[in-house]
Amino acid sequence: MKDHSLLETGLEFVKFGLSALVQEQRQREDLIYSLLYFWTGTELLLKAPLAEEHWSLVFEDTDKANRAAYNSGDFISVNFDNAVSRLAGVRNIKVTPEQKTALRSVRDMRNKLMHFGILQTDSAVSSIIAQALHFLCNDYRRQAFPNDDFSEIIRLAHQLDEFIEHGMSLIKERLCKIRESGELILRCPHCHQLAGILTPPGKWSCLFCSSTELDSLGIWEVNGLHPPAWTSADMHQGCCNDLVLEIEEYDGDGVPTSQIFICCACARKEEQLVEFYDKDDRCGACGGVPDHEHD
Repeated sequence: MKDHSLLETGLEFVKFGLSALVQEQRQREDLIYSLLYFWTGTELLLKAPLAEEHWSLVFEDTDKANRAAYNSGDFISVNFDNAVSRLAGVRNIKVTPEQKTALRSVRDMRNKLMHFGILQTDSAVSSIIAQALHFLCNDYRRQAFPNDDFSEIIRLAHQLDEFIEHGMSLIKERLCKIRESGELILRCPHCHQLAGILTPPGKWSCLFCSSTELDSLGIWEVNGLHPPAWTSADMHQGCCNDLVLEIEEYDGDGVPTSQIFICCACARKEEQLVEFYDKDDRCGACGGVPDHEHD
């Protein structure tokens, strides 16, 4: 049984914390609220899967768990380390050592603020929250809440420069290897980061946001503004949905080296647009009729 109260309240607290953090001109009180709200929300999100499994798992000492105390909130709840341990043992939800460190950093910063009035610098607060936030929005969300709506949290996260910088730093090495292999990297229509891979026969994956939903029109829209080469209404085999994207490939210094055309649905690549079509003016891959004149 899903415990909506912990999940929904946790998401609300995280949202409040991020809303304070993404202010254009952050003040000291914004940092205080962001840190307090974000960690409270994070704790609730860590406890929510345990409550779904069984309410007693939210107690620090499960031997002293009783329903009346749970309903009234009059009990000592599970601490961070035990919650992470129970998540792994009961729900098989994994938290890496690096992710634990990021979460502990937020907790420790919050504790210093609460007990000693010590608040770190603006950049330190936002950077540490960004690292923990990346875990919540990606690995943890996929493992614990695959069918729940994190869209508002993700929207706010993408307004935080430190969130983007941290996420891209985690995949930098993989992106370099992909580029070295000659694979094309596209901007993702879901997170708008240059981290998407489109491979035949139309398989999409984004290293930044882990999206796997193929959005042909979205890929075309965020990567270029050229007219569509064919329309879905003329497709015969249903391989390609809509659009061919005209893009330029770049070398390591960002200098354009060549032009390439790629179908945003099946990942077919050609060096010339005309090569997409056979002698009957139909796409050689999917039978599509061109939507505009070409040489």
